[in-house]
Amino acid sequence: MSEPPRLAILGVPGTGKSTLAAALQHAVSPTVLQVAPSDDDEARQHRQLFDLTLLTGLDLLPATADHARLGALDQTFRDALSRYGLPYSLVYGQGKARSDNALMSIRFHLRITNGLQQPVSRWRWACEKCSDPDCEHQLFSNLLRDR
Repeated sequence: MSEPPRLAILGVPGTGKSTLAAALQHAVSPTVLQVAPSDDDEARQHRQLFDLTLLTGLDLLPATADHARLGALDQTFRDALSRYGLPYSLVYGQGKARSDNALMSIRFHLRITNGLQQPVSRWRWACEKCSDPDCEHQLFSNLLRDR
């Protein structure tokens, strides 16, 4: 890896953005963000500044948090990143597992952007610790279907 990726960390309050940024300082110098792009100009600027955005999952929120409000804000972040086609990865886990999952996402992103992209596969897995948004969606869809 010649240059470290330009990394943004985004997430709702209480999801460990600063802790994750500190854990990743040895590998990259991430920028912690409080808001997602809200228009084309902000998205263009985001794309110029960052190669990848790590979106912190809601798994660290305390039981006393306003989960409905924070969940809606989290969805707003996801919608904005998707709407503007900005590369992002979801990061979950406790402690070192969270930073390890973030590093795994970064390595995967670098593999794609450095011309080593693997053929597209329709293979899906149901892993509760996966950082792939499609997998997470499938996981929760399956849980709701099995109720």
